[in-house]
Amino acid sequence: MKHKKLVKDIIYAFLSQFISLGLSIILSLVIPKLLNLEQYGYWQLFLFYTSYVGLFHFGFIDGIYLRMGGEKYSEIDFNILGAELRVFTTTQIIISVIVIIFAFGGVDNDRYRLFVLIMTSLYLPLTNITNYFGYIFQATNRTKIFSISVIIEKISAIIFIIFLLLTKTDKIYLYILSYLISKGLSLLYCAFVGKALINLSLPVSKNLFYDILENIRIGSKLMISNFVSMLIIGSGRLIIDQIWGIEAFGKFSMSISLINFTLQFISQVSMVLFPTLRSINVDRLKKLFQFSQKYLGVIFACFLIFYFPIKIIIYFWLPEYYDSMKYLAILMPICIFDGKMSVLCTTFYKVLRKEKLLLFLNIISMIFSLVLSIIGGFIFNDMMIIVFGMVLTIILRCILAEILLNKILNTGISYSNIIEILLSVIFVVCSYKLNTILGFLIYTLVIAFIIIVNYNHIKMQIKALK
Repeated sequence: MKHKKLVKDIIYAFLSQFISLGLSIILSLVIPKLLNLEQYGYWQLFLFYTSYVGLFHFGFIDGIYLRMGGEKYSEIDFNILGAELRVFTTTQIIISVIVIIFAFGGVDNDRYRLFVLIMTSLYLPLTNITNYFGYIFQATNRTKIFSISVIIEKISAIIFIIFLLLTKTDKIYLYILSYLISKGLSLLYCAFVGKALINLSLPVSKNLFYDILENIRIGSKLMISNFVSMLIIGSGRLIIDQIWGIEAFGKFSMSISLINFTLQFISQVSMVLFPTLRSINVDRLKKLFQFSQKYLGVIFACFLIFYFPIKIIIYFWLPEYYDSMKYLAILMPICIFDGKMSVLCTTFYKVLRKEKLLLFLNIISMIFSLVLSIIGGFIFNDMMIIVFGMVLTIILRCILAEILLNKILNTGISYSNIIEILLSVIFVVCSYKLNTILGFLIYTLVIAFIIIVNYNHIKMQIKALK
């Protein structure tokens, strides 16, 4: 039964991500057709800012997620969680108001940037409260509900945005408002399904605040780790915005958004795996880790093939953004190493409760990336140095994270990273140096060869894991 439930949860998670993928395609390939370069840059700035609003729950919901992972939904304390929800909602609204005040005081002569900051502050409580419900659903193995909430959000956003596209609306504020309304609908669904969590009977007390502080203490390391991890790429984007302006930021951000197609899809696997892995023994964990470490990178390397048709689409559909392809060619290996980091390393560090070590890895990586971005931007004035720095940092972080996990689990050294680096080099050469058709053929043949050579072994390992 557990096996069937896991498969069903993964199917729902993937379905939600397929719909998210559809929205991402619309956002990335259709919206820039209607907005000019400057407005599209502000649209990307809004998406960039909203990706960091999770910082303002201070690790509280991460703490709930870690403490409750593997528990049954029917056995959790709804009274305490309901009271904590009230306190959490109040603090999120207060933070939102503070951000709006600072936005009015800190932005001069840039009405679009001011509007983006105000909309980000309104998005903050919507997404964090939604995630409060969502993390509880995920931790208690009700990932299907969270996946449905994502489906509701993305389908409603697609409907709103398609309407704006059909009416050829070029007002950026309407697209951003559609984004907020869609998130609000997702929150309403979570609140309806999780109405048992909306409990007003338990008064706010000292013990309640102690429990909140304990959640923050436990979850803050994971939250800061996730935030720092995002800054590996985010710090470079901030420098690009500062030096080269909003239009260059928009072009570069398009390549990042195309990468995120894959990374968001991949991240859903770790969402489903965490509560399940919390309930299995160490020997099974070791076997799953060894198999995943060996083959995940090759699986994720298959996603890089999509670069070639995307390049053709951009050339004909959005020629003014074709410069983004030279960045995307270098950035695509991120799909392998950041994907592997998300599904394999981060998930296992959380299961093994090694959040401090994960935080240390991400801080060192962020500093390394930031230094390379500063050198590339302020010393050499070369955006490609920033791009190479991002990719190099993510590769080194993944390799180091795997080495440490091998040591913790006592599973021995794996040489899978050598194949992954080799595939990355082959891809960059094929995409950057060869014409599109030839590059596509060579890289596809290399991937096919590796899969055929390892097919029987992979089949045997999957059978053993089942």
